[in-house]
Amino acid sequence: MCVPRIFYKDCLDLLEKSMGIECVAGRDRVDCLELIENNKADVVALEPEDIYYASTMNASNLRVIAEFRFDWSRNDEFEDEDVILIRKTLKINSFEDFKGLKSCHPGYDAPFGYKVFSFLTMPKLERELEAISEFFWHSCIPGTYSNDRIYDQDLKSRFLNLCKLCNNPIDCSNNDKYASYDGAINCLHDGYGDIAFTRMSSVKQFFNIKPENYIIFETGKNYMNEYEYFCEDGTRKPVNSSGCSLYKRPYRAYISNADIVNNKDLLNYLQTNLTRFFKNGLVNANVNVGKNLLIDNGMVLYQKYDDDVTPNEYISDFRYFMELNDIPSERIRLCMALTNNIRPKIECVFSSETDCFSTVANNEADIGIAPIYKWKNMEALPIKFNNSDVRARNAACALNILLKRTNCDNMTIENDVEYEEYIQVIISKDRHNYGTDKSLLCLNLMYDRLGNYIICQLEKYFQNDNTYGLHEYGIEEFYDIPDELYNLFEENFN
Repeated sequence: MCVPRIFYKDCLDLLEKSMGIECVAGRDRVDCLELIENNKADVVALEPEDIYYASTMNASNLRVIAEFRFDWSRNDEFEDEDVILIRKTLKINSFEDFKGLKSCHPGYDAPFGYKVFSFLTMPKLERELEAISEFFWHSCIPGTYSNDRIYDQDLKSRFLNLCKLCNNPIDCSNNDKYASYDGAINCLHDGYGDIAFTRMSSVKQFFNIKPENYIIFETGKNYMNEYEYFCEDGTRKPVNSSGCSLYKRPYRAYISNADIVNNKDLLNYLQTNLTRFFKNGLVNANVNVGKNLLIDNGMVLYQKYDDDVTPNEYISDFRYFMELNDIPSERIRLCMALTNNIRPKIECVFSSETDCFSTVANNEADIGIAPIYKWKNMEALPIKFNNSDVRARNAACALNILLKRTNCDNMTIENDVEYEEYIQVIISKDRHNYGTDKSLLCLNLMYDRLGNYIICQLEKYFQNDNTYGLHEYGIEEFYDIPDELYNLFEENFN
């Protein structure tokens, strides 16, 4: 049995005398796959994501020989299935009809929910929080949007409606009452949402449905008939049915090679010893030993004696979800220096800091990493603004002060003057009139995207009435303000 090198001792702990298994250390599970493909190891335990990678290796020798199922769902074909639960009275016929509805999601980091829905319904460039915020009326998408606390608050303040349905919309954290797959159902059932993105297992548990025959216990009958599964093709299915899922997650599994699978005596011998090894993982006094080898409490080993299943066949229903996430199958090209032993394989493309952007633009690299700079010649750029609008004129004046150049009394540059390069003062609601290739210039003289106008603007820092301010969101001012600029806004905007 091949295991990652860091778990080699755990493997030894689960061996017994006379057990026909020997532990072999690989660099990681991917390395173990290569050892099995080359007949240098016989079996490895893998997560579904690892099996997906195995399906991309063009390895003809790999086979799935056993699954890590749970005792309460041992007869289910998949570990779990992600579903959409709706109120039966909801009049919708397609995903497009979800627009403007109230939605409950398991969380920001959950693999299912708003992410999969955006993949299915929105153009690639719009797969982000802004698109979901504009699509749904109100939602609960709890979690940590960014590990940077200030940026996390920033995102949640810009997309307030994404936390509106949460039990604590200000915090909007993973500890919320409506976080998790179970929480999403409660969000729907408590009357806050119209639809819930959740999992089949959570639905069965919520309605007390016995998995084998879809029998509903008495405690679930009172409200089960209020809901239905909504399918991708616009049809619906009862809650007490096999349902319809957007994607199916397979079980963890043991992978071996074709030579063993094609030799029935050898396969039976391996599976018999795997069963003993697996049981030892369940009863070991140190629960982490089993977990490190993917063996969790409540699991049973489901042997596949007669099936000759390749990773590609095993992962077919899961592949849909993985490829929606655009996971590279072989390698990515990254414009920077990196260390060894990184997977997927990375090819280094060396370039100067300023050329990395053009290298990516010319498809000579997939990722470019370089320092963020202010525009080197920003001080020399003219400012175009509407001189008849006092707010626009004051904003232009404020920018002049920030750039430490001419005083405001001498400004004469207006909108009707033509320049090849310039800074344009605009009203936020008109931002889309200037094209998607433009960026906002913030108070710290750094760039930001057009959608971040609530944060990236001048006036908001000086408002006491919250008309443009962020006090209502609990966000503090980010930058030190020059006294003369602060005084300017005090005089003109308050």
